[in-house]
Amino acid sequence: MKTKLIAAAAFALLANTASAGVIVNGDFGTGDFTGWKTEGDVMITGTVEATVAALYAGRGAGMYTTISQAIKLDAGDVLTGYAEFYSLDYLPYNDASFVSIGGMTLFARDVENTPQATSSGPVKFSYTAATAGVYELVAGVANMRDNLNSSYLHVWNFAIANDNQVPEPGNLALFGLGLFGAAAVRRKFAAKRG
Repeated sequence: MKTKLIAAAAFALLANTASAGVIVNGDFGTGDFTGWKTEGDVMITGTVEATVAALYAGRGAGMYTTISQAIKLDAGDVLTGYAEFYSLDYLPYNDASFVSIGGMTLFARDVENTPQATSSGPVKFSYTAATAGVYELVAGVANMRDNLNSSYLHVWNFAIANDNQVPEPGNLALFGLGLFGAAAVRRKFAAKRG
């Protein structure tokens, strides 16, 4: 009986810990853009790194090709992902790329810091939500000053985790009651044996 009470209390505690927010198709594993809004020339492709969303500049000078998704984050959620900018232009045509969430830049590379015919290399980025809410996640790339020599951006493995798996106060109380009940049962059995 004691074991059952402890197990029930532990289950109640663990079942209701804070969970991570939600992102749809963050690894592009569906092979398409399910869950994402797209603008411009985008496609899903496989690389050594993973299945990636490939975004190509070329909509017009200063016009960004983008993918975006409104995602729900809880306080303490950590969004992670990867991006790589491929520079195919030269200065002063400073093609640019970015990944942002809620207007905060997580990744930014352009021709100035990634010379023509090179790559930024894979860059892992992360963002920890201070408050719960719905955040706009956006990745984009654009030609600057002209629409030639279009650079591109790969993004992949967007994921959300919660490092603050803190039980809700009501669950802590339930767990405490379970432990109290287990102790009472134990005292009862000890009194019968004694």
